[in-house]
Amino acid sequence: MPTGAALREASWRPRVLRPTSRSFGSTECHTCCVESRMERRPLAQAANQGHHSKGDRSLVKDHVAIVTGAAGGIGRAIVRRLAATGVRVVLVDRDAGGTATLAAEVGDQAFPVPVDLTHDGAVDTIVDSTIEHWGRVDVLVNNAGTSAHGPLVDVPREVLEREIAVHVTIPFLLIQRVARPMITAGYGRIINISSVASLIGPLDLSPYGVAKTGLNGVTRAAATELAQHGITVNALALGPIATDLLRSTWPPDQLAARAEHLPARRLGEVDEVAHAVQFLCSPLSGFINGAVLPVDGGSVAAGAYMVEQYRRWNAHS
Repeated sequence: MPTGAALREASWRPRVLRPTSRSFGSTECHTCCVESRMERRPLAQAANQGHHSKGDRSLVKDHVAIVTGAAGGIGRAIVRRLAATGVRVVLVDRDAGGTATLAAEVGDQAFPVPVDLTHDGAVDTIVDSTIEHWGRVDVLVNNAGTSAHGPLVDVPREVLEREIAVHVTIPFLLIQRVARPMITAGYGRIINISSVASLIGPLDLSPYGVAKTGLNGVTRAAATELAQHGITVNALALGPIATDLLRSTWPPDQLAARAEHLPARRLGEVDEVAHAVQFLCSPLSGFINGAVLPVDGGSVAAGAYMVEQYRRWNAHS
C-alpha cells in the first residue's frame, strides 16, 4: 500500500496561474480556468478507470459493495437493486437467517457475513472477509441502525451510548477501514443512511436524532479528506419509509394519518431509497460529495407547517 508521502506526491497539484492586467472578467481569465480544470481531468479519469462503458450496468459491473443492515427492509431493497446492476454485494447483518435467505435469492453475486456490528473485531472481520473473498471493495453502504423512542429526560445513558455506537462510531470505523483499499485503487463510493431526524428537532427521538446528526458530521469530514483520492462520501436523510418494521410499530390509523401529514401525502418506498443509493454508488455521481440529501417526500421543506398540521390533528384525535 502506498505511504502517505507517496499518496501526496501522486495527488493532483494545481498549476499556479498569475493574472495579467486583463485577467478579471476577460477571456484570458476564462481560458486559464478552463486550462486549470483540464489539468484535473487525469485524476478523474484515473478514479473512474475501467468504468467508461455505456449503460448503468457496465459502469458498476463487478464492483464490490458492503451493505450493513442487509437483512432489513431497506437493506434488502438496496442489495437487490445493486445486484441487478451487476454489483457484487457483501451482506452484513446480525440476522444470520435473513442474510442466508437473501444470499440464496441473489445468488453468486452475494456474500453473507452474519455479524453483530457492536462486537469487538466486527469491522475487521467484515472488511478482511470481503478482500479475501472478492479482492476489492468499491462501495460501502452504512445502513444498519436502531431507533430509541422516549422523552429526552427519560433516556438512559446506555441507550444514548448505543445509538451513538451504531450510528456514529461503527460507520466511522468502517469508513476508516475501507478507505485504505479505496485510496490504493483511487476510487470509492460511501453512502451513509441518515434521517430527517438529523435535520430537525424530532419529538421523543432525541438519542436517534443526535446520533444521526453525528453521522452527518462523519459524512462531511470523510468527504473532505477522501475527495482527493477519487472517493465520495454522501448521506441520505430518510423520511418515513414503508417497511415491515414501521408497519408493525405503528397502528394502521396512526400510520395513515402520519402519511397524510407529509407533503407527498404518502410514505416513501424502500425501492425509492435503493434507487437513490444506486445513483450515489455510480461513477456518474462523482461530483456529488459531502451532501446530506433528503429522501423524505418534502418533509424537511415543509418544516414548521408539517409540525403544525400534526399538532392540530393530535389535538382533535
